[in-house]
Amino acid sequence: MNGVAERFNLTALDGVKVLLKSSGMSQKFWAEALLCFTYTWNRVCHKNKKTPFELYSGRKPSVSHLKKFGCVAYVGVPKQTRKKLDMRAKLGIMCGYAQTTKGYRILLLEDQRVIETINVRFDETKRGVELVPDSKGSRFTLFKDFSEDGNIFSLADDDLINRSESPRVVESTSKPIVERREITSLEQNVIPCKSIDWVRKAVPRSDGSRIDIYYGIEGTNVRLRSFNDVLGYCARNKIQCDKNLFNFSGKNNESGKVTDLLNLNEANLLEVRIPRTYKEAIKVPEASKWEDAMNQELKVMHERNVWELVKPPKDVKTLDNRWVYTLKRNEQNEIVTYKARLVTQGFNQIKGESYDEVFSPVVNFSIIRLFFTVFVCLFKWLNVQIDINNAYFYANLDEVIYMSQPEGFIVEADKVCRLKRAIYGLHQSFHQSGFWKWITYSKT
Repeated sequence: MNGVAERFNLTALDGVKVLLKSSGMSQKFWAEALLCFTYTWNRVCHKNKKTPFELYSGRKPSVSHLKKFGCVAYVGVPKQTRKKLDMRAKLGIMCGYAQTTKGYRILLLEDQRVIETINVRFDETKRGVELVPDSKGSRFTLFKDFSEDGNIFSLADDDLINRSESPRVVESTSKPIVERREITSLEQNVIPCKSIDWVRKAVPRSDGSRIDIYYGIEGTNVRLRSFNDVLGYCARNKIQCDKNLFNFSGKNNESGKVTDLLNLNEANLLEVRIPRTYKEAIKVPEASKWEDAMNQELKVMHERNVWELVKPPKDVKTLDNRWVYTLKRNEQNEIVTYKARLVTQGFNQIKGESYDEVFSPVVNFSIIRLFFTVFVCLFKWLNVQIDINNAYFYANLDEVIYMSQPEGFIVEADKVCRLKRAIYGLHQSFHQSGFWKWITYSKT
């Protein structure tokens, strides 16, 4: 038997009991409590007045970010995702620290899910469970289970090492929360489903294969494409769902207000899906348009001599690339152009080998406007605005970089592209394009 491990198991078990008891949270959260206890334990001094974190990393940890388990948390809602009248923060409970990134694990009371975020403030004087009493007076029986599905934000704390700073989504296969209980004070303000101005819309596909049905709410941009979407929307907005009001079969138009013929703008918005890969682009109904966009991109590259085909040298790393697709629309939301861009995977570049400087000058446009105002008004200069398409392709490269040939357009299989000019995705492309040449315009 491993006495050290058994001793720690008992210590951890006692710690979990203390955290659950002091916070008032259900025993269902024993795993969260265990992770929180272990995280804190690794930052507590043991033998030789050193913490396990210090023995492992060689530096003293910071404890300024540690918070009380089970305390009240207010998670900020980004302004990009909230409306003007929405609350700026959501109520939650602190239940640990993120394990794969920098941040805290917060149990959102309204959404009934756990997210990892740093955009949060704490009130360690209050217990989170005291904010959600049930009808029987016991604490925190509302959350019998939870799923982990939320955004992860970066935390500016040096203590949390070897963790990604990129936002990601934590997915879980845990089942949806279904709890049979009596109506609590949180459910007293449920909105009747019939009081909502539901709008049913039928959109025939361009190939005539089927008709897509979705529901919306009059005056909003809500689009619900299935009954599960309706259930989720009603649950989030405290609406009493009535399944008899919805019909996704596409056979009749008896459910709610109906718009059988959408205008062309909305039909295009719903039907045209932007492909994510080359293989997907050549299989969609708009494959010919995406192929034309790719051919146009390669035509510009060949005209500007972006690369030359050579045999790959030995012991030289070749960068991969991928096609990125997008749609350009006009003011009426109509599709104007199908655009395809070849982007190299610059994240595989090594600093000092394939790139060095990456900075680029930043222009204060207020000064630029003042400059043109003075010279146009006083010296009668002509004000001409030009748009440089594919500006990166004008920038010469100082380093020798090899890239594989574009997918779907391989000319000679045994050769690779030696880049002569900057291309989207390289670290130094923006830097090189900032100094490629001065453009002057004069009237003769």
